[in-house]
Amino acid sequence: MQLSNIFSASKQEEPVFILCVVVTDASTQTLLLRLHGLQSVIVSKSKRYHYLDAKSLVVKTDEGLQELGSDSEQVNTVVFALEKSWIEDGAIIAKQQQLLDTLVKDLSLNPVGFIEQSEALAHAITLQQPAGGIILLLFSQTTISAILINQGKMS
Repeated sequence: MQLSNIFSASKQEEPVFILCVVVTDASTQTLLLRLHGLQSVIVSKSKRYHYLDAKSLVVKTDEGLQELGSDSEQVNTVVFALEKSWIEDGAIIAKQQQLLDTLVKDLSLNPVGFIEQSEALAHAITLQQPAGGIILLLFSQTTISAILINQGKMS
């Protein structure tokens, strides 16, 4: 399964609903998003679930999807929000790709792309405060990242 970066996708004219599965090395969380152009609104979100292996990732993600409510029942299009450590040279690393392939197959999802989590946060902040300067600190189980957002540019 080849996934493209969600920010490089073409702009939509009509609002659409899409699932977002946030996956880290130890947890998963699901969101139902309404997209319109570059704007996105979180319609509903699940609690964060911890998993141990591919099988428990599928089970916990499914539980999260069930929490999203009736608006999500007909939606199977998904974008993955991934940790930076899951991405190398603009592509998902092979080990993590296998995990996502299992998730997609077992839950009958239609993947359209992925986004790196810090990129998504920086993008959201830039839309809300395009002229401000912000330091974004991201903590994961294995890393701490600091991102400077200045005048809408990430560095």
